[in-house]
Amino acid sequence: MEMPKAPAGSTSARRSKAPSGHNVVDTLVIGAGQAGLATSYWLTQSGVDHQLLEQRPELGGAWQDRWDSFYLNTPNLAFLLPGHAYDGPEPDAFLPRDAVIKLCRDYAERIAAPVQLETEVNR
Repeated sequence: MEMPKAPAGSTSARRSKAPSGHNVVDTLVIGAGQAGLATSYWLTQSGVDHQLLEQRPELGGAWQDRWDSFYLNTPNLAFLLPGHAYDGPEPDAFLPRDAVIKLCRDYAERIAAPVQLETEVNR
């Protein structure tokens, strides 16, 4: 995915090639769940080049491990991601698991998060 352009006046870490031919990036985020995506948003806003690594084959974080009938136990209006306020018709209702997963996936696409899926980190 292409990274959004850094805001004017910001500095950006530079990606380079290591002697081995692998890409080198200064800022690496492990996990592309809610926290990883929120971190990616703020890094992008600050003009910091970064990469998110996610072990799962699809975005949606640990929500995918919850039972099918799972609902958030906080109202929809409290499920906030940076730059994305709840704008649905039921702010006092509770999002079901699949809606949370979809929201995470849509958010990652909207912010152009640089996610690499199916990448396990051992150390």
